[in-house]
Amino acid sequence: MKIIKYLGTSIIVLTLLLLGVYIVISSSNSTSYASDDVEKYSQLALNTNKTIKGIYNDEEIAANVTINSISIEDKIEAPLPQYTNVVKYENNLGKKYLKIDLTMNNIGSIELNSLELDGDGSTLCKPNIILNNEEKNYNSTTVLQLKKEGVLNRLTTIVSIKPNQTENIWLITEIDKQTTLDNYDINICFGDNLIKIKK
Repeated sequence: MKIIKYLGTSIIVLTLLLLGVYIVISSSNSTSYASDDVEKYSQLALNTNKTIKGIYNDEEIAANVTINSISIEDKIEAPLPQYTNVVKYENNLGKKYLKIDLTMNNIGSIELNSLELDGDGSTLCKPNIILNNEEKNYNSTTVLQLKKEGVLNRLTTIVSIKPNQTENIWLITEIDKQTTLDNYDINICFGDNLIKIKK
């Protein structure tokens, strides 16, 4: 009887040990949310090119990004010469526009569009812009693409950056008229990941 009891206990212990090993192996082989080389946020300075990686719809995205300029504008329109039917933003209600002009070279394998850049396609990342240490946060941005068609410039809301292509992208945020750029804390999205723009 003691031998049978001992054997029963041994079988139970061995089963638990094997189950524990299986759980560890299964856990280590499970698909992680992001690969080890994908940063949860990246810092980017003006006029500096940097490779940015992110996750969107559980797929890795990547681009070489340069912030060309950050400015406050009374209106948003394509530079001359331009199409007459261009996208144009002009606000007479005491507002101005923060414009972030960037160059983006898609080095990933999937096409990038506005959903990867404006935060609307992500549940984990939302734009967060604080200007001059104000208490007000701006957390909405419009993505535009500036295209050269012949000799004319065209600004469009249809954003498409195919793999191996380089495009000029504008991120536009409506802000209060009295706001300046003496100080800023700008956080924009690249898929589910954050890009911190430092001055």
